[in-house]
Amino acid sequence: GAAFDATNVWLVHTDSVWHMAPDGSQMTEAMTSPYAAPTNLSAIAVDDSHVFVGVSDGHVLAAAKQDGATLAPIAQLAPYPLLLADGGNVYVKTVVDESPGYRSQIIRMAADGSNATVLVDHAGIMNGWAIHGDSVYYSIDDDGTIHRICK
Repeated sequence: GAAFDATNVWLVHTDSVWHMAPDGSQMTEAMTSPYAAPTNLSAIAVDDSHVFVGVSDGHVLAAAKQDGATLAPIAQLAPYPLLLADGGNVYVKTVVDESPGYRSQIIRMAADGSNATVLVDHAGIMNGWAIHGDSVYYSIDDDGTIHRICK
């Protein structure tokens, strides 16, 4: 995965987080995973101060946005969480298999994992999602419409 801030492109690899200049120069390993294989880092988001990483086992990790910072768990959710960050909050999208169907959620929490609030709880699969201004936008697999909720 990749995320962007005003000065860097941030990349997550299975066991580390890297940043580089937008032109691809100055690639630097910023931090490493506290987990061993087969648990992998799988998603990334950044805000002005933090790097957030989703882990295949469902953990959400956070670290100060500086080289050598330690990624520490702030939440344990469903496997392979997807992340967006904005204004000191991290937004997490999860999908859980509840055979015979799925349940998707969008959860907002503070950068330290506190104040977790479920913004969307949907019986089905959510597809694309984005943050803009004061809203979270998302689409639903089975109806094709774009929905909007306040952050």
